[in-house]
Amino acid sequence: MSLFSCLRGVLALSVLLFPACAQAASFDCGKAASHAERLICSSPRLSELDTRLAQAYQAALARDPHPGNVRASQRSWLRQVRDQCQSAPCLTQAYQQRIAALPPAALAAPLAPLAPSDPVSQCDALASHPDDPEALAAGVSDDQLAEAQAMPACSAAVALDPGAPRLKFQLGRSYLKAGRIDSAAGQLTAAAQAGHGAALAYLADLAMDGAGGMEADPLLAHQLYEKAAANGFKPALRILAEFEDKTDDVASEPAQAGAAAGGGAALTPYRNPEVIEKIASRQFDQLSYNERWVKQYLVNIADNIRAVCESGFTQNDVDRLKALADADPLNLGAASLASTFLGLGAILKQLTANPGLAMQQNAGVQDTDDIFVESMQDTEALFQRHGCNTPGLDRFGKNLRAYVQNDEAPIPSPNAFMAACMKDPLPSKYPPDQFCMCFGGVLKMVGTSQAKRKDLLKNFRSAASDIMNKPANKGRFSACQQGFQ
Repeated sequence: MSLFSCLRGVLALSVLLFPACAQAASFDCGKAASHAERLICSSPRLSELDTRLAQAYQAALARDPHPGNVRASQRSWLRQVRDQCQSAPCLTQAYQQRIAALPPAALAAPLAPLAPSDPVSQCDALASHPDDPEALAAGVSDDQLAEAQAMPACSAAVALDPGAPRLKFQLGRSYLKAGRIDSAAGQLTAAAQAGHGAALAYLADLAMDGAGGMEADPLLAHQLYEKAAANGFKPALRILAEFEDKTDDVASEPAQAGAAAGGGAALTPYRNPEVIEKIASRQFDQLSYNERWVKQYLVNIADNIRAVCESGFTQNDVDRLKALADADPLNLGAASLASTFLGLGAILKQLTANPGLAMQQNAGVQDTDDIFVESMQDTEALFQRHGCNTPGLDRFGKNLRAYVQNDEAPIPSPNAFMAACMKDPLPSKYPPDQFCMCFGGVLKMVGTSQAKRKDLLKNFRSAASDIMNKPANKGRFSACQQGFQ
């Protein structure tokens, strides 16, 4: 299979998480329910620790005159410690501490040390990545990786434990260091199919630079970096924040004049990378920012593009987009004025009752006073990556229009929001119509995303609960339910 086919195969997957359950443990891996249990079942080392703890626990039950206390302690540890772990190192430490905490007399026989010389342990020691959340060792950098030693160890480890994605990633990483691109792609793709974040990021690197005879594909790379970040590989977040879309360069577009004048200087990172990247890739529903703030920010960028390029947007375009950005996205119709007063009253009650809480909740909220500055800085960063009249900038401008024009999130008809709310309102001291007007009024002031606005019309109770339970919103909606007295 060619590298190009491997990479395309990753994107064709509809599900990227197929946990392996081949290893023995103290529980049935076929019924593994939690993330921690699935990690244990995918790792011989964790599975052995789990089995050892089970033996120590059974011995403790047999020897303790009050076995009920032992059971309660074990249940508490499972719930509050083990199942809270999201990575293999966390689980390793948790198990070792739990085994050490049991009375030594509880062990029927001394536990033999874990063998440090088996292929799995060797592969972990030689080829783990320092930022891989599934790694069982400290990890080594790409420069430090000794491929001559790592390849045979990891090849044997994969043969012993073919269901462990981290081992396939580590073998693929070793092949890559040795220049064996096709072999690396096969192993990385297999690990990526199991949702391994680091493997997805390494495939993204290959797609970004072009390898194995395939052309560079920045758009494919961007999608893979996003999947890598979603699966816990933190370096992918940094790459996305400073992502350079090379589509224009690959297409032999003329270089942007300002970037050329900079003499190859480092790209300026975006102030709002999530907004720029989600608009550029037209992933509007994954944009969590306040919809009204995003629209006003984007209109400023559109105006900057108009001024610099004298194309793409006219003054009439900018004025029309500004009017759309300032419009009420909920379209409350006849209930608009009443909802505004009720929403204002709810927020004022919170300010009066607990000013400190209100200040805490306002931390991190996008400040409208910074829109002009941030949009100006991000326009400059955008021009570093795309010149005027290039496909990259044209695509961004097209998607900008689509977002502000609500192309994928149409404004509801008048009173549609009220109808959705009254069909399934949340519990309140007030009649449904008054609760719904109050909720809508608060929402107009605090804002929400386009995706959540659409959710309110489809499943009001669930979406409204999510909005009200956000840390920044706790208390702001309370008067709508509990009363203003």
